[in-house]
This record gives sequence, structure tokens and C-alpha cells, in this order.
Amino acid sequence: YGVLKVEKLTDREMVARVYDSIECSVFKGSGEPRGALTRGIIAGVAAAVWGVPPKGVRAEEVACIAKGDPYCEYRVRRG
Repeated sequence: YGVLKVEKLTDREMVARVYDSIECSVFKGSGEPRGALTRGIIAGVAAAVWGVPPKGVRAEEVACIAKGDPYCEYRVRRG
């Protein structure tokens, strides 16, 4: 789906960037985040790493190539 780089990983927070996201590249110029599937996958990975149920994490897309950013960035937090 793209090139994933985990920028930060602690016991409560994960920051991940996806470069060349196929999901978001088709929406370039839309002006809004479009990485729902990727956001869910990253949230699921974080939940597995932390050993918590998926409902125990919250993921937000704070940057997106569909908005004109150079990469998509996701911030995931526990609880």
C-alpha cells in the first residue's frame, strides 16, 4: 500500500508515516485525508504490538498526500 516508516513507538503512542500511499494517491487534490484503510491497518498493528484489543486504540490521520502533504502520517494512541 506504500512505504511504511515508524517514526515513534512507545508503550502508549505510535507515529507512522506512509510514503507513496496507493490508497491516497488517487485522491490527490481532494483537500482531505483519505487513508481510512491504511489507518485501520496501522491501528490494528499497534493494538497487536501493545497486546490490547483494537477498540483500545485510537488512530488519526494528521497528514495526507491527498491534501498535498509529502506523506501520510498516522498518530495512534492507547486508551
